[in-house]
Amino acid sequence: MFYQYKVGAQVMSQGPDGVVFDLTDGGGVLIFRFSRPTAVEKREFKRVISIKFAVVDDIIFVLSRLGTGPYWQDAPYYRARSRNLAHIDTPGEGQGLAIHAMLIDSSTGVLVAQKLFSPDHDTSVGLLRAIQGQPEIPDYDARLDRVTAAYSTEALVRRAVEC
Repeated sequence: MFYQYKVGAQVMSQGPDGVVFDLTDGGGVLIFRFSRPTAVEKREFKRVISIKFAVVDDIIFVLSRLGTGPYWQDAPYYRARSRNLAHIDTPGEGQGLAIHAMLIDSSTGVLVAQKLFSPDHDTSVGLLRAIQGQPEIPDYDARLDRVTAAYSTEALVRRAVEC
């Protein structure tokens, strides 16, 4: 299925702030939902997006940071909820996972900015292996509640170094 995303168009409904990661057959999708993104947030989005990941109790947390700021955000990921994922292709040597990043104004659902980027090869391969090996988690929502109550985003970032 083909989707066209145009800056300035409403691409989703209004909703809470946060970051969402999904994996499709075409690559990753990373959505940053900020209420009325500031000029600084827009500029940092356009500069660079850093990616790490951590696995806690079988839940994968994709950790992202806009620009060079100190603040990381976490997006829990569960493969069984990826509706547009039938297969996972591992990137070749020197290549990374293609990720479509979108900055969306959560108060309106309007796409503010978008870009395509790729984490380095090792991070991409590690993340895809973690996703391929993620087991079924029948109690996913309860487990996610427990993990997010026990680990701050900063603690997840510290764990990501060990992945």
